Amino acid sequence: MTTSYSPRKFQRIYDLDLIIASRANMAVGDMVWDAAGIIPPRLDRPGAPRNVFNALEVMEEISADERHRLQAVAEATPLGSGDMANISMHVEAHHAGGFEYPAITEVTTKIELDKLSAFNFSNIQVRAMSNDLRVRIDRLLNGVKNNQWGKYDMTIRRSFIITELYYGSISVCLDTKLAVAADVEVLTGAGFTLSGDDSVNRVETYTMDMPQVPFAMRLEMTKRFAS
Repeated sequence: MTTSYSPRKFQRIYDLDLIIASRANMAVGDMVWDAAGIIPPRLDRPGAPRNVFNALEVMEEISADERHRLQAVAEATPLGSGDMANISMHVEAHHAGGFEYPAITEVTTKIELDKLSAFNFSNIQVRAMSNDLRVRIDRLLNGVKNNQWGKYDMTIRRSFIITELYYGSISVCLDTKLAVAADVEVLTGAGFTLSGDDSVNRVETYTMDMPQVPFAMRLEMTKRFAS
């Protein structure tokens, strides 16, 4: 199954957000700020905690040792097959220009977008926050709400918590009617390999696996987070 989408349509259909500037060290429990109305949301906010565990330590709800332990549990969340494992998600090249996924950025900054007909994510896997970790975070957040409402309200009440991260192979379709040899060199230099050649439509497909870098995330508002 192939789904063509814009970032906003993607969010509406799957209840997921594209990660505009992804990185390999993301984990469940990381926080997103001011996501409402921003498609796709950004992860950075100067001076803000990186994740809910940092925030709980800053508000003195947990110790540094407990923060390290919970963060390690989050970072060790295993990859598994999600509901979209057999879905190939298709993004038009003109949407991808502002999508700062590492492999896409490497390509779109060096190849003109009109030569790239589409990007696709397939073989999709997910890291989902465990129920045990959800229960622990929920109890700690309730403790902060009950005992330190002022700090909670001023710091994280309007933030979002990442509860799922989505990964997959990425493919790009190159229009060989417009492309030159240098464009192929950009793709292969970025780690893509030729995986398909449609000689009729004169399109070549290049694919790479990037299992360590998520492309999408599921967010839950901190103030509505529950186990």
